Amino acid sequence: MFDVYYETFIKCPPEMVFTMFSTPEGMLKHTTFLEAEWETPAPHGVGSVMRLSSRFLGRLSETRSTMVTWEEPNLLVFTAVSDGGGSSRIEHIMEAKDGGTHVTVQGQVEMGGFFKLAEPLLKSQFDKRIWDNLETLKVICESEQVTA
Repeated sequence: MFDVYYETFIKCPPEMVFTMFSTPEGMLKHTTFLEAEWETPAPHGVGSVMRLSSRFLGRLSETRSTMVTWEEPNLLVFTAVSDGGGSSRIEHIMEAKDGGTHVTVQGQVEMGGFFKLAEPLLKSQFDKRIWDNLETLKVICESEQVTA
């Protein structure tokens, strides 16, 4: 198991950032997920489950994320379990600040199956993917703010 912690500042309102983290459409825009969809009917909030498909180190993986805290627009926490046996608990904290949003993403990740053997080496791959996702999120949100 390893801890993750990332911070960034995005020049857009917390509501926009929350939407990008809390909807399949938002997740597909700023992450490397190949598919994202709700498995539970609307309205979505605590207890809702999102199914996400991705490719990590050449392997196709499916993850189910259950929302455990939904305090729009400031806090989204989910637990996730992948079909490879990995699991995580991730918090997304959005704080309005200086006309934008201070974003903190933190939590714990445990790799499963084959990946567990190489967990220390894979942390850097995981970190790079998250940083890239956050940079994409920043570009999308800030460009949509300019055109709005």
